[in-house]
Amino acid sequence: MQRLSPSTESSAQDKRKVVDDYNYLGKELPITEPAQASAYFSQALHSGADAQNFQFIIDSHCLSGQALLELGQIQDALLQFITALSLAETHGLSKPELLHTIYKAYKSLGDFENALKYHERYHEALQNINTPHDELSDDIKSFLRHIAHDIKEPVRIISSYQTLLSRSLHNDGIDKYDDYLNYIKKAIERITKLATTFSYYVKIDTDEKRRLPIQLDEIVWMVENTLKKGYNKNIQILCDELPTVNVDFEQISCLIQHLIDNAIRYNDNETSVITIKNSDMEGYHRIAIKDNGTGIAFKPTNELFSIALGPKRHNKNPNSCGMGLIICKKIIEKHKGDIWIKSTPDEGTTVYFTLPIS
Repeated sequence: MQRLSPSTESSAQDKRKVVDDYNYLGKELPITEPAQASAYFSQALHSGADAQNFQFIIDSHCLSGQALLELGQIQDALLQFITALSLAETHGLSKPELLHTIYKAYKSLGDFENALKYHERYHEALQNINTPHDELSDDIKSFLRHIAHDIKEPVRIISSYQTLLSRSLHNDGIDKYDDYLNYIKKAIERITKLATTFSYYVKIDTDEKRRLPIQLDEIVWMVENTLKKGYNKNIQILCDELPTVNVDFEQISCLIQHLIDNAIRYNDNETSVITIKNSDMEGYHRIAIKDNGTGIAFKPTNELFSIALGPKRHNKNPNSCGMGLIICKKIIEKHKGDIWIKSTPDEGTTVYFTLPIS
């Protein structure tokens, strides 16, 4: 069947019709005749620019990009998508689906840094404005009391060693200068970590964000590529096909990142092997994250989720204030699920959590 190019007219309305006609012709062709489709979309781009209608121009760039994807010309397709996104942002338009398309294109190229950036922007574009509650719940008040108590320790350290440092400097005790500064630095790091953890805990309970359909596989992929940059060891993540769930993207990303990070951190093996599986049960997805690490000797394991009973509240490591699992529990509770741990020393640990089936 012979297709005729639409005739061009001088009026703005006719020019818009020309753009629609070229796009229509191009839409019929990408699978069977991608080269010809790309030519039609190029004509639409020229006609759209001539029509001086930014929405037509944006749509034309997107359609041209899709045609180039069919041709396997991913870099050229990205140029069209990014041009369309730039035009949309210039005119105040939100285009989350375009951000997702760019993310998938970068991912297919193996450009994980840009893929992660656009993946994050995509989910940010879908979020509602935060709406805080007027009152804090009882567990947040309890958390606040414990954090307030823990903060006193590093504050005392800062105060004491600052005094000693001043005396030492006055007495020309230069040999102790670096040690004192190191104590102060560690205390500041800890108090900063505690304050950040508290702030995020409160945010989980007070923010009301729109739940969105999220592929858990995509979060695992994003977390894997992020964590591999921070560890100088072999990491192998074996992930089954995971479900799509209605969740808060930021919170579930935080949950999975912490659980996988724990599985890597507490593992003395040459290769950290993490297996992630899903099984459905009574209206819930049950996700299991299993590692081949050292296991957990602390019993009972349910106390690991308690700020008052957990064994790491007095952990001096500034990189871990011992409250990650407490944050995880709060996130899962906020999503109407449950979380628990099964572990045997020297045989690894499995963390289970459930999320309602959408």
